[in-house]
Formats: sequence, C-alpha cells, structure tokens
Amino acid sequence: MRTTARPVSVAKGRIRLYIKGTGLKSPDDIKQEFIACLKQATGEHWHVELAGPMEVSGISTLAEQLAQQAQEKRATFKKHPMVKRVLDQFPGAEVIDIN
Repeated sequence: MRTTARPVSVAKGRIRLYIKGTGLKSPDDIKQEFIACLKQATGEHWHVELAGPMEVSGISTLAEQLAQQAQEKRATFKKHPMVKRVLDQFPGAEVIDIN
C-alpha cells in the first residue's frame, strides 16, 4: 500500500484512492486488503472507493511522502555548522540516516 496507493480524499469512514496495480495483485484485491486493515486498525467499517489515474495528479504515495520528508530532514541536518565541518573533513561522505 505504501508504494501503490494515492489517497484522493479521506473522511470519517470513507476513503477514495487510486491504486496502481502491481502485477501481482489487482487494484480490487489490494482494495479488499486495505478495507480489512482499516477495520482491524480502527474497529470500524470503511467505505473504500477506487479513483481513476486522472484524479491523482500531484498526489504522492505514502512511500514518496516519507522519502521526501527524509530528504528534507537530511538537507536541514547538513546545513548545521558542526555537520558541515565534519562533512568538509570527509569529502564524498554522505548523510545516510538521522536518528
């Protein structure tokens, strides 16, 4: 779901999303798994509607959002004066992860 679903709209008990087929599972199969996960996580029934690809222009998947946040966090971290000094001492070094 993190890499295939793009939420179009979310309201209490309702979600409309575009699911890109993975080749292994159809969008309908993924939809049913998603409904089951939502039910397990919230204890409530969810109505899930599938959107078309034209409705998701500019909407990121969860994986894309998390990757963007991590990239922004690394960029901010690398601007810190102490980090800049360390990176200057090790040309070619990269910030991989921040804990």
